Amino acid sequence: MLANLSLNSAVKICVVAPNILQFRFPDSHHITMECDAACLADILTWKTDASGPEWAEMLRASDLDLDNGIAEDIVQSLQNICVLIESANKTKTLGEAIFMHAHLLTKSAKSSFEVPTINKVSIVGDGVVGNIVSEIVTQMSLGQSGCAQESEYKIIVSDSPAFGSIREVYKSSGEAKFKSVAWMDEGSFRIGPLHIKGESACFECFLSRTEATAHFFEEAVSFNRGKRGNERSLEIGLMEKNLIRFLIERHLRLVVNGQFNIIDPGTVESWNLLSGENSTVPVLRNPYCDCGAASGRPTKAIRDII
Repeated sequence: MLANLSLNSAVKICVVAPNILQFRFPDSHHITMECDAACLADILTWKTDASGPEWAEMLRASDLDLDNGIAEDIVQSLQNICVLIESANKTKTLGEAIFMHAHLLTKSAKSSFEVPTINKVSIVGDGVVGNIVSEIVTQMSLGQSGCAQESEYKIIVSDSPAFGSIREVYKSSGEAKFKSVAWMDEGSFRIGPLHIKGESACFECFLSRTEATAHFFEEAVSFNRGKRGNERSLEIGLMEKNLIRFLIERHLRLVVNGQFNIIDPGTVESWNLLSGENSTVPVLRNPYCDCGAASGRPTKAIRDII
């Protein structure tokens, strides 16, 4: 049975001139075509969903005056550029539509390597960050499991940069195809590095690299290993919660869709509350870390060129 096709809700249609129609995409890569602009725009926006042959029949029955076979070619071209998508992929919100559009654009390229399916997420830790992650995982209809249970993705959460305890929890949480850490680091929220088993740097690599490159080695080691004077007692407010919610949902959607051309494994992403600036810091794998042997196939290099 042929899947029904619908107009991609992330795409805007603009009638530039009587014979020029433009499709405007959320990534700012727009496509312009010559046709009876008003007629084609009406057809695409009038019907909610139909099969490919039904779309072709509507084009033939219109005032576009198409030769035999041209209608089918137009429908196929509209699918190729993601103007028409399978109705099952339709979304309700702007954010979901933008992420789905990016996913569909690279779907064929990603078929060249295995993108693991994420059915369950283990949230290791609690606090405000943990509650937000749990809400988003539920919202995305992903299953949740405990630390000791099997899951494809384990995310360790913390409301403060308590690296001593985070380090212990990270080590004791067990293996997973994907692992990451999300924590509130005083004036910034940080997430990463996204560890892909056997491919990219892990959190232990991040800490060891931080210590090795620190200008003040003793202070860095003391901070990373949990020797503190006093811990922050301030609550995480609404502004911080909204920032955390945005970054966690963005992160999870990109990982679930296999959008490694956007989210780079082995990097720590930071967003500053005061300046609003964000930065990504690449973390090189520590050759002495036991986070997994490198795979024989250069998967990451393939992802980078998509």
